[in-house]
Amino acid sequence: MARTVIITGAANGIGLATAVAFGQDGANVVLVDQKDFAAAGEAFFDHAEHTKFSMFSGDVTLNKFREQVFAETVEKFGAPNALVLAAGINKGGYALKANKETGDIDL
Repeated sequence: MARTVIITGAANGIGLATAVAFGQDGANVVLVDQKDFAAAGEAFFDHAEHTKFSMFSGDVTLNKFREQVFAETVEKFGAPNALVLAAGINKGGYALKANKETGDIDL
């Protein structure tokens, strides 16, 4: 039986690359992102065309959306085996602040 993985931030970057890698390895892939999947879907199909997958667009900070993703994943594939949190959520501003005068970086 195939593994099932849910990946947030899957419309581009690390999240999309991770989705492709799991897809190529035969996993059921659930792609989740706030962004549109038009370009991501094409890239995903090019590299993992025989993969069973679902795509969800929405805000992962909302409980109702997360519950929907999980419920529909379980219904389609069974319980997930892995969760990859690649969404870049930063509600507090910048993770790093650079001092323009000195070039120092503060976390």
